[in-house]
Amino acid sequence: MQVLYLVTGGCGFIGSCFVLRARAAGIPVISLNNDVDQSGWEYVECFVGPDQYQIGYDLATYMMEQYDSAHIAIVDGLANNTTYLNRYNGFMAALEGKDNYEILVHDYCNVD
Repeated sequence: MQVLYLVTGGCGFIGSCFVLRARAAGIPVISLNNDVDQSGWEYVECFVGPDQYQIGYDLATYMMEQYDSAHIAIVDGLANNTTYLNRYNGFMAALEGKDNYEILVHDYCNVD
């Protein structure tokens, strides 16, 4: 059996010709390390890797255990990258309702 082993690099929905052609040919696709976004789940047999949302949530929780308040600057990797979006969403969920933690800026490293 042929299998397409895919390291997505967190590129969001990987609706590239690789994945779609593999699925059309009946070749299973396995995503490693960075999950595809929800719109691409039907094309991937499984995902093996960390829960990026939980990582973001845990980071914010740890920060709040260490500091009573904070002014926060978030510098993410690539804009619209599934990995970074999931971490950001987890981080923000942990901060919900915590007015003593303020996001001053949220930007990406791939912008001019």
